[in-house]
Amino acid sequence: TVCLSCGSDSAVVNLFGATVTSWKVDGKEALFLSEKARFDGETPIRGGIPIVFPHFGPWESGPLHGFAQMLQWTVREAPHESDNGGTTTALGLMHSPTTRDMWDYRFEALYRVTLKKSELVLDLEVTNQDDAPFDFTTLLHTYFLLSNVRDCLISGCKGCSYIDKVRNSTDCQELREFVSVSGPIDNVYKKTDMSHTLKNAAGGRTILVTKQNLPDTVVWNPWAEGIKLFEDLDHEDYNRYICVEAGYVAEPVRLSPNSAFKASCSLKVTS
Repeated sequence: TVCLSCGSDSAVVNLFGATVTSWKVDGKEALFLSEKARFDGETPIRGGIPIVFPHFGPWESGPLHGFAQMLQWTVREAPHESDNGGTTTALGLMHSPTTRDMWDYRFEALYRVTLKKSELVLDLEVTNQDDAPFDFTTLLHTYFLLSNVRDCLISGCKGCSYIDKVRNSTDCQELREFVSVSGPIDNVYKKTDMSHTLKNAAGGRTILVTKQNLPDTVVWNPWAEGIKLFEDLDHEDYNRYICVEAGYVAEPVRLSPNSAFKASCSLKVTS
């Protein structure tokens, strides 16, 4: 693992999947991590911020949500002070025989995690090192810790069309100023606002999610019945988290040879 600290704030990144497993602001945890998460080097870590790449959702060629979250990344930059304050580290993942069995392209992914006061900044860069263009989808599958899921409110989706995956992937329009959760939800919101606020996160905090070049947002919670399908979640855990996931998933990214895709997402505790 790689540990970052900035005053009384801290973050932990597991090299398996480059998964951020902890982000504490003033010593208080902001991310949900399942107590049943398997750190077995095979199963994606349940909680924190898994990286979905190169495919969001079920995938004929490989595992659900792609291979990035279930491969070992390498440290490209050990933790050091960043230019604009805070502490930063960078991890990398390159094509290998394992990835090419599933997805036959040469690529490099670079993931920078920067910890600032009350803020976590995530920068993802994917470079096409192949001779042919390729398509991919990607997403930061953030699990936010909650005191009570029924109290959380999510802004930034009003007016957006979305795919409701709980209801047979029907196309819907979001009319609510704040999305609240009172049952199973798996909505893929398209072209959402550049920023979302998550109100009533753990400890009554408000978290501002700001994203660049990640046009879509997935909101997911399986609820009481659905959570029983997950062996690495406790049956009561549905009440303790909400996934608000910044991504590029409604349409794939098309990347030309020798080109790079860059995206970023900032999580900031504002109150």
